Amino acid sequence: MTALFSFLSVAGFSPVEQPTAKVNPDGSFCSERLGPGRYYLYFTRYDEGRLTSAVFYPGVNARGEATAVEIRAGQNQSHFIFKVPAQETYAVRGLISVNDKSVLTGGFIRVALVNLDVPRRAWYLQDVNFQSALPLPKTKYFTFDDVLPGHYVAYTSYPVGSGSFAKKVDVSVTTHMKFIFLDLVRRQ
Repeated sequence: MTALFSFLSVAGFSPVEQPTAKVNPDGSFCSERLGPGRYYLYFTRYDEGRLTSAVFYPGVNARGEATAVEIRAGQNQSHFIFKVPAQETYAVRGLISVNDKSVLTGGFIRVALVNLDVPRRAWYLQDVNFQSALPLPKTKYFTFDDVLPGHYVAYTSYPVGSGSFAKKVDVSVTTHMKFIFLDLVRRQ
């Protein structure tokens, strides 16, 4: 099991890189030096490489519900008690269709399920194979299992010469499985 805290500046943060701290076996953690400002504390836990928990301080799923902490120059804070709730996971499934699969040089399109409120570690990715003609030549099924609650964007793009395929769909993962459609049309 690996557990991390990320420190996300309220003023804005990189979705790829941000200050982090490993959680010790006793549950304690200590950040490296942070600049003065307000931060969201974001906890993630991985078991066997699979994301099993992802919550904001004080134990909420959405950044809009999180409590920001104030860090001042030369200050140490040690009073945070963060109770990580058990989180249910849900499936996001869907169909992806392409109007002209002949331009797919590799035969694959990558589908990403991205939670824009959190760092890159909370993304889900899957390659969809369009090389096979069965069961339908231009429509394929995809599934993301074990998706943690949150507001996501399902996104795919595939550059093809002067045109490209691109599509995004908003997905709110809350209490049950979601089914979405991604219809990719080549731009002329």
